[in-house]
Amino acid sequence: MYRKAVYAGVAFLFLLGLAVNSRPTAAQGPGIGLAQLASGLVAPVDLDSPPGDARTFIVDQVGIIYIVDETGTMLPDPFLNIQDRMVQLDPNYDERGLLGLAFHPDFVNNGRFYVFYSAPLRAEAPADWNCTNHLSEFMVSADNPNMADPNTERVLLMVDKPQMNHNGGDIAFGPDGFLYIPLGDGGGANDTDIGHTEGLGNGQDITNVLGSILRIDVNGGDPYGIPQDNPFAGSADVPNETFAYGFRNPWRISFDDQGRLFVADAGQDLYEEVSIVQAGGNYGWNIKEATHCFDPANPETPPADCATTGAGGEALVDPVIEFGHDQGLVVVGGDTYTGSVADLAGLYIFSNWSAGEGPAGSLFAAAPADGGLWVFNPLTIANNADGGLHLFVLAIEKGGDGETYVLTSGMAGPSGNTGAVWRIVPVDQAGPPTGAPADSGEDGESAAETAETTVDVSLVEFAIEMPNSIPAGTVTFNVTNNGTVEHNFEIEGTGLEQVFEMNLQPGETQTMTVDLPAGTYEVYCPVGDHHDQGMELELTVTESGEAAAEEGEDTEAPADTSEDSGGGTDSLY
Repeated sequence: MYRKAVYAGVAFLFLLGLAVNSRPTAAQGPGIGLAQLASGLVAPVDLDSPPGDARTFIVDQVGIIYIVDETGTMLPDPFLNIQDRMVQLDPNYDERGLLGLAFHPDFVNNGRFYVFYSAPLRAEAPADWNCTNHLSEFMVSADNPNMADPNTERVLLMVDKPQMNHNGGDIAFGPDGFLYIPLGDGGGANDTDIGHTEGLGNGQDITNVLGSILRIDVNGGDPYGIPQDNPFAGSADVPNETFAYGFRNPWRISFDDQGRLFVADAGQDLYEEVSIVQAGGNYGWNIKEATHCFDPANPETPPADCATTGAGGEALVDPVIEFGHDQGLVVVGGDTYTGSVADLAGLYIFSNWSAGEGPAGSLFAAAPADGGLWVFNPLTIANNADGGLHLFVLAIEKGGDGETYVLTSGMAGPSGNTGAVWRIVPVDQAGPPTGAPADSGEDGESAAETAETTVDVSLVEFAIEMPNSIPAGTVTFNVTNNGTVEHNFEIEGTGLEQVFEMNLQPGETQTMTVDLPAGTYEVYCPVGDHHDQGMELELTVTESGEAAAEEGEDTEAPADTSEDSGGGTDSLY
């Protein structure tokens, strides 16, 4: 183990799985409004403010941090852009990227802040692994408080990842002044793929950091120190950074005003969970999925019995919140509410990534019950007539103003410009509609039969950036060559084959309108070997008009189409 620490080892895979019975919720929760703070983003996954600062810093997964100033204006120049240091993201679905931001508690004096991002696999890592995640420190520019100095990067920690998914990365300073770093189990499915400890899984293997929450002192040591009260401080066998373990894919963490650490952990095929995490705790994965026994060889059928302790004899800690996939796919944490909606005071606000196929996230408010699991209620969104959200939820974060913000996208992957940040407000302050549900046509026709859809397509070297699922109907593709060489756009399937007669030159846009019945289509660039270099994708056209994740694949928070397999889709992000 090295500091600049290097670890083998994570993702944020979200899941489309079987509908299962989950713990009951109480009646419908209070109504809320959403007021838009920022729009035009790609995939906002984090939000933070320096202590005592009126500015809001928004993290876009694609590698950019933006500032919204005290007037509510998003500044045109990014605070930080590290796209050139990251892996190339798949616009259709990816769990890697710039995933977390935390400002030093004394940022006002020292200008230090920290980011967590996915870099290309380092040379020393196993050749068949996926990427190396970096925890890095940067400094604000000496000349411009709204600009970071990109030349000040100091890499504190590197974590090698066997698969694309289950990265964690939502770093946060606790009330103790130490930095907490959630890491997933390495990715894939069931904690059993390459790079996962055989017979045990990374979540239960405390000799590596994957599937753990780390805790470090950024003020001590080089590149950091170990807090003396870390549960494994001084151990020769367990990474001294480990604070707690037994996690699959901790997607968003937060501290409440009592100092409690809430961790939302995305589940495999059946259950999602939120835990209150304490030092040294073993939170069960992959012995259990939420409160239920789990069998990696048969993930869709919980066994009747399983171990109640980890390999070292320590008790497994159950979550305080769980829900089955009948109530949504992929848990997204989460914030204890301190904002302006009185009915939510003190409740834990969390969400699913989506309640089904396509952008259909749901928000919930949870409160402790008398023993056992907490009771939670769905929240009604006043912006929309049906009370739904109609967006994917990527994160829920507390701003420097004490208000809670919902970070969303209309896309399953890091593409387009539908990303937005919304502040939870009273109903009478609700902003514009947040999205559009699937509609019905006249005379009993479904939306799929009457839909007219416009799809923006970007051609670059070497990828086709567009949604991978759209509703059936008349579709207009606005295709722009944003690359540096000529490209073309061809679609084939269900008896259709259409391509532009002339190739698109750099900067050129052409339009194609076709009638697409439900089915699966191949979209690709037929110029030269561009198809073989990655300019291809499978397009799903659905009767329902919802973005459909393929069954049989395990995909998370945008639905994951990566290396994860295991009967379900675990996506978010």
